[in-house]
Amino acid sequence: MINHQPETKLPFFYKPSLPLRLDIQFFADEDEQGGGNQSAAVGDEDNPQPAVGDEDNQQQQGQLSSTITLTEEELQKRLQSETDKRVTEAIKKREESLRKEMEEKIKIERKEAEELAKLTADERAKFESEKEKAQLQKEKDALEEERKAFQHERLFLETEKALTNESLDDRLAPFLIGEDAEKTYENIKIYKEIHQEAVQKEVNEILKGKKPLIGGKQNLSEIEQLESERQDALKRKDLATAVALKNKIHQLNKK
Repeated sequence: MINHQPETKLPFFYKPSLPLRLDIQFFADEDEQGGGNQSAAVGDEDNPQPAVGDEDNQQQQGQLSSTITLTEEELQKRLQSETDKRVTEAIKKREESLRKEMEEKIKIERKEAEELAKLTADERAKFESEKEKAQLQKEKDALEEERKAFQHERLFLETEKALTNESLDDRLAPFLIGEDAEKTYENIKIYKEIHQEAVQKEVNEILKGKKPLIGGKQNLSEIEQLESERQDALKRKDLATAVALKNKIHQLNKK
């Protein structure tokens, strides 16, 4: 006779506790692991397994055996083949683009022809006249843009040349170029004046720290000192400082 046990109902929040599965070998000591490996190796003598190092060597040998060796001639042929392939693809894309442009142009012309067919003779003449004027204006605008670009390039070269003649850096050309040659030369003149004033001011600030000399002979010594500094500036190719010192010497000679 079978005894039926009453079924135990668990609360809905109850979660059964399952056994935790652990890898016992993970917690073993290195010696134990080594011993286990050795024992496993001994136990499998009848069915030996390749060592890890042997597998790596076999894989490397397989990779080396699968490596393709090409001669210089074969390599050049492959490169040429790849180049020809890319050129062919580019040509196909260009041809496809031209074909679409031509189809669009034919579509527009066909539409215009259909519209012209619906117009009277006077309306058709007026339409053709307006179309011709629009085309002429388009060509005129394109020529004007080319002329402006040519004039700007020519003026830019003249600006660089003018800056060089004025002993200024030609890298200032993009900032001093004007609408025309007259405006450009005016910009260069203004910049040069401002630059010389700034350099002269800097030279005066330097000379302020020196003891002033009085008397003709002493003034001559100051002039000689300024001349020496001017020569040094010329050696350094610092033309702005050299010009400022020359102006200072000229002022002292007037006294």
